[in-house]
Amino acid sequence: MSFSTKTRRRRRGGGAVSETFQHRSPDEDDNNNTSSSTTKSSLSEEQFILVANSLLDKVESAMIKLVDCNDGLEITRYPPTSSEESSTDHNVDEEDDESEVHLGKLSIQIESSGDMFWGGGTYWLIILPESSGLVKLQSPLSGSFSYTYNTATQDWESSGDGHSLLGMFTRDWIRQAKGVPEF
Repeated sequence: MSFSTKTRRRRRGGGAVSETFQHRSPDEDDNNNTSSSTTKSSLSEEQFILVANSLLDKVESAMIKLVDCNDGLEITRYPPTSSEESSTDHNVDEEDDESEVHLGKLSIQIESSGDMFWGGGTYWLIILPESSGLVKLQSPLSGSFSYTYNTATQDWESSGDGHSLLGMFTRDWIRQAKGVPEF
């Protein structure tokens, strides 16, 4: 197998862009990833909570519009919990997400359509405590991902690879249910 550092040209927005493929060190990659550092340094605790709750509001509002075209769709908004509430309410039979300490969360449960591969399940959006500055999406199709708010793009981006939370949610949703959420 050969590796090429050949220059490739492609058009973007009317002008030619030259792009050279080069191996970059991990230090260079860290300098170009602004997701977590932008969130941590730019948002106060109060701002983080406002932006995270705004995300839950946006998703809840979009999903309410899809209730009529999805039988058995249940949307539940949970208020913040503390570690004291979590320890007294914890039941061995409950899922971990239901007893997790959080600053607010939203569950979106969809019934199975009878398809063996795209069965039903519950989507969770969870605002994690302010010390972490994360929102977690748990999807029955893709699993669990953590997201930070990028103040430059005003989007929730994966702390792993930079993908959009709303993009991931929409992709999984349209594979499993009817309608496209209007975010």
